[in-house]
Amino acid sequence: MLFMLSGNTLKAQLANLPCTGFNADVVADGTGLASTSTSTDVDGVGYVFVSTTFNPGSGICQTGTAAWPSSNQVTSLISPNPIFTLKAPNVNNVLRGNGTLTLVNPVACNNLYVLATGGSGAITVTATVTFSDLTTQVISGSVADWCSGTSPATTQFYRISRNSTAGTCDGGMCQYMYQMSLAIDAANQSKNIASVSFVGTGGVLNIFSLAGYTLNSPYLAATPTSLAFNYVQFGNSSTPQSFTLAGGILTANGTITLTAPTGYALCLTSGGTYTSTLPVTYTGTTLPSTTIYVKFTPTAANTPYNGSIIASGGGVSSYSIAVTGTSQLIYCTSASYSASYDNISKVIFGGINNLSGASTYSDYTTSVSRCSNYSRN
Repeated sequence: MLFMLSGNTLKAQLANLPCTGFNADVVADGTGLASTSTSTDVDGVGYVFVSTTFNPGSGICQTGTAAWPSSNQVTSLISPNPIFTLKAPNVNNVLRGNGTLTLVNPVACNNLYVLATGGSGAITVTATVTFSDLTTQVISGSVADWCSGTSPATTQFYRISRNSTAGTCDGGMCQYMYQMSLAIDAANQSKNIASVSFVGTGGVLNIFSLAGYTLNSPYLAATPTSLAFNYVQFGNSSTPQSFTLAGGILTANGTITLTAPTGYALCLTSGGTYTSTLPVTYTGTTLPSTTIYVKFTPTAANTPYNGSIIASGGGVSSYSIAVTGTSQLIYCTSASYSASYDNISKVIFGGINNLSGASTYSDYTTSVSRCSNYSRN
């Protein structure tokens, strides 16, 4: 299922992310008591899932949607409806408690989705995403109790006690799985995710699968995606502002070219020489996070300067960073206190001469005292 996202959003594919690190078997399967085909329980009090083949001695307990799916797949009921791949019933099929899942194929993502449940209570989760360059991002989340949560990602499952010795299907319907979303910061979306570690407080944490929006085409990502310079007087330049630009899955060993609109200039250092076009080279297929400095120098008075810095190259045809500024003074709408003067805001005095004589203009002095947000430079 391929999502083509517009504007500056990256093209991404919603995909399951195969992992290692599952440490327990909580699905009863085959013939015999549940305790013989599971290694532990989900909730700390003995309950487990059942497969479509589980027969405790009196017959198959569940063959429909209430059983662990024979396809080992679950399509989430929660948007964006990822298809989670589960481990088989006869192997370790859950990361139970605190631990780490390691991606079989590290990949860059802009969002991760976790299929999980909480045994015997809801859970507050701290997830630490480790990237291939060994940097990390910590993300907070939560998982509901498997019997009492709202907005589940699945329909109800059947559960049975692994402590039961009755040899019958003496379980019942109760548990759900839930989808937890982990947003990857824009600055990290160019990095391959190597692993995700989970620490839970509350109930018993159970992680079944990971999915994510994987980046599958050349991309660039800026932080922030817009800069506002406000008013700069014609003939002057603004203080530099900056953004960072990163990219991935690019054409190997290339150049990203940034082009500024009229009134703006670019540089790789704050105090360097600013130009309207700036080449940024990279090696390999990744542009590491690079700081770009921007100055606003209006070329005419009383003119707004709104546009975009365009970045292109490496397989990316166009990526934009919005810039706004003006050399036009903006006054508030007239709202007279009397017939003789108006309220004015954002008044800037470029230079006042002969201040000693100002007292002779008491009416103007009174008017200025009613202004807001004014200064003298």
